[in-house]
Amino acid sequence: MDARSELAMAEFFNPSGELFSPALTSDWPRPNRVELHNGILTIWSTQAHQKSLEPTRLARPGRGLLESFLSLAGPADQQIPLSALMKGTRQEHFSDEKICRFAAHFGGLQIFYRMQTGSQWPETVHTEYCAVWRYFAGVMRSLLLIGAEQYQGKPGSPEQWRVISTPPSLMGKMARKQDRCWFEPMPLGDEENWLALAYFAAKQHEQNQVMIARLLNTLLGLGRVRPWITWSGAQPEGPRPRFTYTSRSLLSHLALQLCLRISKVEAFVVCFHCGRTYLPPVRAPKAGQRNFCTDCREKGMPKYYSHRDYRRRKRRSAKAGTRE
Repeated sequence: MDARSELAMAEFFNPSGELFSPALTSDWPRPNRVELHNGILTIWSTQAHQKSLEPTRLARPGRGLLESFLSLAGPADQQIPLSALMKGTRQEHFSDEKICRFAAHFGGLQIFYRMQTGSQWPETVHTEYCAVWRYFAGVMRSLLLIGAEQYQGKPGSPEQWRVISTPPSLMGKMARKQDRCWFEPMPLGDEENWLALAYFAAKQHEQNQVMIARLLNTLLGLGRVRPWITWSGAQPEGPRPRFTYTSRSLLSHLALQLCLRISKVEAFVVCFHCGRTYLPPVRAPKAGQRNFCTDCREKGMPKYYSHRDYRRRKRRSAKAGTRE
């Protein structure tokens, strides 16, 4: 991201100068393999199924991830038809290799994609398009720049609205249709809804905070951001459920971080003991890990739960010895 863009969106950076808000988020499976050919990414993955993957096979969200993704934005590929990609008549874009390396480490966006047949669950193979990656990196950057101007009572520059309103033409053919839900503000599926919003974003009278909110909400839908509960008897703290706020994918984390920063929410973390939100002094806690606010730490709650776990382990060990 260039210095001019950083200056324009400076109000969205946290006190450490990052586009990051600590939040309880999930990690997700890394791809087994990613190949690039003619602007098309082919991604082989193993989905988490029944039992957890090895820690080395998981991508973990952290500081700097959103900025790294924004740096993938480049000249858009609006005029490249899908047929040209499939026939291999398009030359490699300068940032395709960078996108491929990013996807190999953090996985695909899992939007406007195609599944390939022949694999057996939980093994999956699907294709994504570098043009779509560049477009959404540019969209997120433009939403930050427009959002900064909206806070100042300005509509945002036509150039940034143009980035949003000109998606690659292949996205129209790749959008998956979903059953309509007439109780939703927009009854279309998220991919169709995004294309509809991109069309209206080109109209000057639609370039306002309402449109920004609709785009952000649809981006959350594309990333499948939602409260997610896990409840495992293997957890040392016993049968208490745990919440995270993202699904297990790259876009889920990016969409949540973008919305938190535009909303100027410094943290989205809940104390394990008292249930209040707080700002972690160092870093966001890992999913499944107990975390405590400053007040509860001063009251000695981490030590209380540690001692409680120790007593439970002793009782289980004693019961197992009795059965033997």
